[in-house]
Amino acid sequence: MTKKKTKKQAKTTKRRSFLSSLPRHRTQKEQHRLMREIASVFCFTFGLMCLVGMYKTPGEAGYSIRQFLLGTVGQGGWFASIISIYVGFALLFPAKFWQRTNRIFWTILIGVCLLGLMELSVADQHSSFVIESTFGGRIGFYFDKLLLLFFGTFLSAVIQIALIVTAVLILTDVSLTRIVNYLGEIGYRLRDEISNFRSSTRDVRLQREERELDYEPEGTDQEAPSFASRTIETDESAAPKDIDLSDYREVGFTARPIHGEEDSGEQDDPAPHKHRPSVWFLPPLDLLDQPAKAQVAQGDPEKRARIIENTLMSFGVETRVVEINVGPTITQYALEPAVGVKVAKITSLQNDLALALATPHVRLEAPIPGKPLVGVEVPNYTAATVTLRALLQTPQFQMSRYLMPLALGKNVSGEVYFADLMKMPHLLVAGSTGSGKSVCINSIISSILYKYNPDQVKFIMVDPKVVELSRYNGIPHLLTKVITQPGNMISSLKWAINEMERRYQIFAHAGARNLELYNEKQDDPVTRLPYIVIIVDELADLILASPVEVEETICRLAQKSRATGIHLVLATQRPSVDVVTGLIKANIPTRICFAVASQTDSRVVMDAAGGEKLLGRGDMLYHAPDIAKMIRLQGVYVSDQEVERLVQFWTKQGTPDYIEEVVTQPIDMPGSSNSMDMEDELLPDALAELLKEGRGSASLLQRRLRIGYARAARIIDILEQMGVLGPADGSKPREVLRSSLPSSHTPHRSAPAPLPTREDESLFDEYQN
Repeated sequence: MTKKKTKKQAKTTKRRSFLSSLPRHRTQKEQHRLMREIASVFCFTFGLMCLVGMYKTPGEAGYSIRQFLLGTVGQGGWFASIISIYVGFALLFPAKFWQRTNRIFWTILIGVCLLGLMELSVADQHSSFVIESTFGGRIGFYFDKLLLLFFGTFLSAVIQIALIVTAVLILTDVSLTRIVNYLGEIGYRLRDEISNFRSSTRDVRLQREERELDYEPEGTDQEAPSFASRTIETDESAAPKDIDLSDYREVGFTARPIHGEEDSGEQDDPAPHKHRPSVWFLPPLDLLDQPAKAQVAQGDPEKRARIIENTLMSFGVETRVVEINVGPTITQYALEPAVGVKVAKITSLQNDLALALATPHVRLEAPIPGKPLVGVEVPNYTAATVTLRALLQTPQFQMSRYLMPLALGKNVSGEVYFADLMKMPHLLVAGSTGSGKSVCINSIISSILYKYNPDQVKFIMVDPKVVELSRYNGIPHLLTKVITQPGNMISSLKWAINEMERRYQIFAHAGARNLELYNEKQDDPVTRLPYIVIIVDELADLILASPVEVEETICRLAQKSRATGIHLVLATQRPSVDVVTGLIKANIPTRICFAVASQTDSRVVMDAAGGEKLLGRGDMLYHAPDIAKMIRLQGVYVSDQEVERLVQFWTKQGTPDYIEEVVTQPIDMPGSSNSMDMEDELLPDALAELLKEGRGSASLLQRRLRIGYARAARIIDILEQMGVLGPADGSKPREVLRSSLPSSHTPHRSAPAPLPTREDESLFDEYQN
């Protein structure tokens, strides 16, 4: 009995070992996997059968498959086979595919619309469809029949095309705006290539004509050179030869006639410094360097997002990263706070986030304008350079609606950003040394030089540092040479005020409210007035020259000059309250702040903190009246070589027509004889009293000369300017430095000093005795 049991157990053990690889009870997950794999095999098989069946394969099976496909989907059988194979792959890899199950629906919708369009292309508009048609099959036939019940043939085609475009946009995640911009860029490049080809053929033709004109038989009379040859000679003598203007596009503005250049008979020696062409050419983008295609090293965004979420969760703040925007300098992580989480609690953890992310600075934007999210801006490991050409070659600049677009840079999402100087209408730029302030000024000037010719825009450039803007000397846009002297700086501002008042009188006579309306009424381009842009590279030096007068002049220009087309661009590297005063800030609402040393400096410029968190090298904050909050941008970079090529391009076309009155306006500088009347008949008496006491003060002169405080203080100031008295030292009396007045300021009185008043009888009697 024991042996029988043993044999039975052995057979049972052997049977179990054979069936051990085939589990009797599969889990639900394993059953789903098996069903997917079986369905994948069927999809692969059906797709291959459809692919092979579309050929004229011999045999009953091949013929039947072909007839079935042609009757069902028509010529779309190729598309059906691809769809089937695609679904087969999707079933094998569900983790990567089923996260986007809507892709199947949109892919099938594209196929159905294509079948409908194929069937619609062969259908007769005045008769019914033929089901036996092999173009769209039954699917295309019934889909078109459904559309034609409600729409006509044309609208049915439009609807199907619109559905195809919508499905493609959803499947590819491509923006329609980017597609249009890309097509526009291709159009611009094609136009430039065509214009270059035409200009090259024109150059060959002109050279051939010049060679024919240069050849003259012996014995013929010498005639005056042609207009073309005179132009070439003038260009060669006026500027360098390494730029060819023949392949640049023309601008339809005629230069103003220069004084004495009208038809006045023959001129033997034309003035070379008055060379101005009749047609201006705008500079091509070839003068600028190609933008580098370097990738931004922002690290692992998903890893940083998890670090941000975990760090905030460790402090009891529940958030979720819902959006990641990668910019040229920073990456912005958009946080969605949970219900009941205060924004102030997130902003208070700014330093803790910087510690967790191992980065020196983290800036929080709470909330992001227009979104119920909090932005965490983390610096990238390496920053990308935003070149000027990358912005100027975009359709946003080429077809801009702005009157004077300025290329500022790219935002945190990597999108280009432009601003209109006409809407600003004045700009204040501040930042510490090396933060990108001077490069920003160069990009602003370059943006204008790429858009307008000298008859449309004029510049007045003030450069107390001498070396920043002096490179622009010689461009025909200048009203005067780049100003470096303090007296000329103030004179230029006064000239701008006089020009502003003159333009207002012209507008009143012409019935126009501003410069745009006035120029629209002028049929002759010569009578149109240009815009004037005043650029001051260092406001602090200008303020130190004459604080009161400069502040009043700037405020008056900022208040009234917008309508006359005069705009200010002020820059300073010392954003203190004595330079950027309250009156200047109130009249210049558009501001750019680069990296500054402290939060106090940031509040002086932007009225808000944040500038001290910037990274430098073009990282900036921009605020304008038409935007609710500050925008963080990576500024445009313009190299010195690019600026030199741009300046050389304009100086080759013509020379500036300077206006001497810009720097010859009467000014009142501190310490000059114009600042106050240096004559006062009591000066000798005042000096005598001061010499007696050995010290000087306004109260002393009040008592001794019987005069009021205003006159006494004025005499003290005059004596200080003459060098008789020393400077003020708090409440202490002033030191007497000289015992006599300068000879040039000694008054010649024809009458004695005025007698004391008769109200005090005792003093009068004493005086008579």
